[in-house]
Amino acid sequence: MIFAGKKVSDLYALLKGKKKDSVQEKLKRLMLETIPKGLNAIDNIDYEQWSSENLKKFYVLYNILYLLKNKGEYRFPFDKLKTEKWDIEHIDSQTENPLANLKDQKEWLRFALADLKDEIAEYEGEINSYLGLEEHDTLQFSDLYEKIVGKVSDGNIINKNSVGNLTLLDSQTNRAYKNSLFPTKRRFIIERDKDGKFIPPCTKNVFLKYYQENTTDLRKWTQADAEEYERDIEKTFSDFFSGVEHD
Repeated sequence: MIFAGKKVSDLYALLKGKKKDSVQEKLKRLMLETIPKGLNAIDNIDYEQWSSENLKKFYVLYNILYLLKNKGEYRFPFDKLKTEKWDIEHIDSQTENPLANLKDQKEWLRFALADLKDEIAEYEGEINSYLGLEEHDTLQFSDLYEKIVGKVSDGNIINKNSVGNLTLLDSQTNRAYKNSLFPTKRRFIIERDKDGKFIPPCTKNVFLKYYQENTTDLRKWTQADAEEYERDIEKTFSDFFSGVEHD
């Protein structure tokens, strides 16, 4: 709540002289007040309509509620919210082809080749040819980009700006892989987690594909994945705030 703008004095005033049940209810209401009223309705959440700061508050709260719900030994490291910068990340990339300079294009192709070698083996010669260029070729890269994306991207994500395609991620990791495909993002998340980098638990669940049971395709974030993830978000909020009204 402090991260979301509440003061210690707000909490002290709330706790002073109150009965336990009343305090719990008021604490929940105070938590709910940290996000705009419209964000209570999951269907209303949209990347283009809500500010980044408000979305960050929402997804931070979701991660905290997730941990409370599962009651494990893990505790949310609140100090990381202050010491690190955070972004709202599109799980399945929201743009078609924003890579305008040769350096970014080559990096994207190298990542794709490293993480999808079998799937795009037929394009390896074209990729290596492009990696040898000294000047970018917009048409050539666009053609190659579309062929690679066509192998692994799920064209059925209905709304890439919706709650089921967004997650909380530290800025350093987010900007390291830029606009890469899902398997590259997944690899970065796993590597950073192994190195001891804090990855929010729900973000980790997204890239480890925990929300959809029996999934076997780790190459893409599908509409089914997005729907199961969204259902978990909605249930987590509705269960915790049951009976609590937003002022």
